[in-house]
Amino acid sequence: MAARAANAVSIHRKLLCLFSSYYAAALNGNFLEANKDRFEVDLSGEHLRAFAVWIYTGSLGRMSDDYDGMCCLTSLYLFADQVNILALRRRTISLFAKSFPTYDLVKIILMNVTPGSPLHRHVLDRYILHWTPSEDEDDPFLLDSKRDPDHILANFMYQVMKGLAVRQPKARSCGQRKGLKPPAWLD
Repeated sequence: MAARAANAVSIHRKLLCLFSSYYAAALNGNFLEANKDRFEVDLSGEHLRAFAVWIYTGSLGRMSDDYDGMCCLTSLYLFADQVNILALRRRTISLFAKSFPTYDLVKIILMNVTPGSPLHRHVLDRYILHWTPSEDEDDPFLLDSKRDPDHILANFMYQVMKGLAVRQPKARSCGQRKGLKPPAWLD
């Protein structure tokens, strides 16, 4: 597999086919890809290496919850969504639960997944349950119509406000709110 930046890693074909129905069809069917030894993927070299480590070990290592770690998780989730790797989507979402994505990452997510996708629902639920107006004091991105001409973030925050309007008052912790069902993305 080769990344955007001309970095390459070798991954066994059978392993790709085991985890991905997309690669199973491409590599075992009557497609041009079946005869290829190399695939171009939409990942940076660092993110491709993280994928290779994950596919061989099942671990994403010590994925940090800083901006770079969140970018890597976002890229890996979107890649896993494109090539139908359910186990990687689940692993990245479980790590997303430990962090609060910035607006620029939220926009990337919203532009690349459907509204019903688990990651979209997770990010929306995360904002509804944990966002406070003070989060925006140092982040002008939300109001920057030059970087968001389609108002994707404004629409997202409208959904957050609708969710906040019906949310129960805070209890001891997220998992202990009275009357709230677990978020739909956990199904």
